[in-house]
Amino acid sequence: MLSRNAGRVVTRETLLRQGWGDRHVDGQPALRTYVKKLRDKLGDDAARPTYIFTESRVGYRMPDPSV
Repeated sequence: MLSRNAGRVVTRETLLRQGWGDRHVDGQPALRTYVKKLRDKLGDDAARPTYIFTESRVGYRMPDPSV
Protein backbone atom coordinates (compact mmCIF):
# COMPACT_ATOMS: atom_id res chain seq x y z
CA MET A 1 0.00 0.00 0.00
CA LEU A 2 2.80 2.41 0.87
CA SER A 3 4.85 1.64 -2.22
CA ARG A 4 1.82 1.84 -4.51
CA ASN A 5 1.15 5.31 -3.11
CA ALA A 6 4.77 6.50 -3.05
CA GLY A 7 5.00 10.25 -2.61
CA ARG A 8 1.61 10.45 -0.88
CA VAL A 9 0.68 10.06 2.75
CA VAL A 10 -1.34 6.94 3.50
CA THR A 11 -3.44 7.43 6.60
CA ARG A 12 -3.31 4.98 9.48
CA GLU A 13 -7.03 4.41 9.02
CA THR A 14 -6.49 3.40 5.38
CA LEU A 15 -3.66 1.05 6.30
CA LEU A 16 -5.75 -0.52 9.06
CA ARG A 17 -8.73 -1.00 6.72
CA GLN A 18 -6.50 -2.56 4.06
CA GLY A 19 -4.79 -4.88 6.53
CA TRP A 20 -7.58 -5.84 8.88
CA GLY A 21 -10.76 -4.79 7.11
CA ASP A 22 -13.70 -3.87 9.30
CA ARG A 23 -12.41 -6.17 12.06
CA HIS A 24 -9.97 -3.62 13.48
CA VAL A 25 -11.10 -1.90 16.63
CA ASP A 26 -7.86 -0.34 17.78
CA GLY A 27 -5.19 -1.78 15.53
CA GLN A 28 -2.82 1.16 15.93
CA PRO A 29 -0.40 -0.72 18.21
CA ALA A 30 -0.36 -3.60 15.72
CA LEU A 31 0.18 -1.18 12.83
CA ARG A 32 3.14 0.41 14.60
CA THR A 33 4.59 -3.06 15.19
CA TYR A 34 4.27 -3.98 11.51
CA VAL A 35 5.83 -0.69 10.40
CA LYS A 36 8.71 -1.26 12.83
CA LYS A 37 9.27 -4.78 11.48
CA LEU A 38 9.15 -3.48 7.91
CA ARG A 39 11.68 -0.77 8.76
CA ASP A 40 13.94 -3.39 10.36
CA LYS A 41 13.79 -5.53 7.22
CA LEU A 42 14.60 -2.52 5.04
CA GLY A 43 17.40 -1.39 7.33
CA ASP A 44 15.57 1.89 7.88
CA ASP A 45 15.97 4.04 10.99
CA ALA A 46 12.82 5.75 12.30
CA ALA A 47 14.90 8.66 13.62
CA ARG A 48 16.53 9.24 10.19
CA PRO A 49 14.27 7.46 7.69
CA THR A 50 15.11 6.72 4.08
CA TYR A 51 12.17 4.53 3.06
CA ILE A 52 9.25 4.98 5.46
CA PHE A 53 8.45 8.41 6.84
CA THR A 54 6.04 9.00 9.71
CA GLU A 55 3.60 11.85 9.24
CA SER A 56 2.63 12.76 12.79
CA ARG A 57 -0.97 12.08 13.69
CA VAL A 58 -1.79 11.18 10.08
CA GLY A 59 0.02 8.10 8.77
CA TYR A 60 3.06 7.03 6.77
CA ARG A 61 4.56 7.70 3.37
CA MET A 62 7.32 6.41 1.15
CA PRO A 63 9.23 8.84 -1.06
CA ASP A 64 8.38 9.05 -4.74
CA PRO A 65 11.23 7.30 -6.59
CA SER A 66 10.73 9.46 -9.70
CA VAL A 67 11.63 12.67 -7.86
